[in-house]
Order: sequence, then structure tokens, then C-alpha cells
Amino acid sequence: RQISPDLSTVTTLAGNGDIEDIYVDNEDILENFYITGHDCDVDGMAVEARFNKPHGLAVTSQGRVLVADTGNHKIRQIGKKGLLGLRTVRIFAGFTKYGIPAHPNQTEALAYPMSVAVDTDDNVYVADTFCCKIRKYSPSGEELAHWGKTAKNEEIYEQAILGELPGQDG
Repeated sequence: RQISPDLSTVTTLAGNGDIEDIYVDNEDILENFYITGHDCDVDGMAVEARFNKPHGLAVTSQGRVLVADTGNHKIRQIGKKGLLGLRTVRIFAGFTKYGIPAHPNQTEALAYPMSVAVDTDDNVYVADTFCCKIRKYSPSGEELAHWGKTAKNEEIYEQAILGELPGQDG
């Protein structure tokens, strides 16, 4: 959601909010829900995009919004408004649901990225939670460096590569 500076207007920046079929695993806690029957990994026009448990976000100096799409195991980029005033959503880091990396030099899948940050040069930093790493990407999505060890649970890492983690639309 995007909130105007005077707090008077709230608009949808991206995503269609389609949550028709909801399964709540604990009736008393609405924060634990799962969307069923929908492809929650859709790129393209921002109004048609779908996210799966989006968490952190950051904005580049160029106005692009980066979202940690945790449930889809990738970082998604919401572009600036185009000629017709429309925005698009695409993968910035991670693999497509067909196993193709977003950038040719990305060799490792993300596993539940929770946070994203941007420095003054628009380099992007990702907290790759289940891989136990912090990753650094160039503004174009090239992986420049990473810190931390490979995931302790190799089975979870392999599931992330194959698109088989819970919530991943493999």
C-alpha cells in the first residue's frame, strides 16, 4: 500500500489483494493464514501481480520499490510509472517458478528472504533467512557478494532450488 504524505489517501501500489479462499490455521490468530487455490507468484502489470507473504521493502534512488516476497523466495521489483501511468512487477533476485535465475550470475536460490535494504549507490542487500546469508546485488541484479554459511539444513536448500518449499508455487 502507498500512503500519501498527509495520510489522507491509501492506494494499492502493486498486487490485487485476491484472497477469496482463506484457510486460517488458528481461529483466534488471523496472522497465520494461507491463500489456497491461487497462483501467488504473478509478475507483469502491478494491478495483476500477486505476492506470497511480502515482508520488507526498500526504495531505490530511482524510485523502484524492492519487496522481499518471502513466500515466493525472491525479491520482486515494482517499477516506476510508465508512459501510461502504469507500473510493472518483475523478479529482481531469486529464481522463477520454472527454476530460471533472474540474473545470469545468480547461482543460488533464495530461501524465505525477510528483509531488503538499498545503499546510497543503489546496491541491494537481502537477508536470505533460511540460507543464513546476507547477499549484495548490483542495481541491475547481479550478485556481487554474500556473507554467511550455506544453510545448515541442506534439504531445505535443495527444496528452495527445486521450488518445493511450502508456499512456493514450484
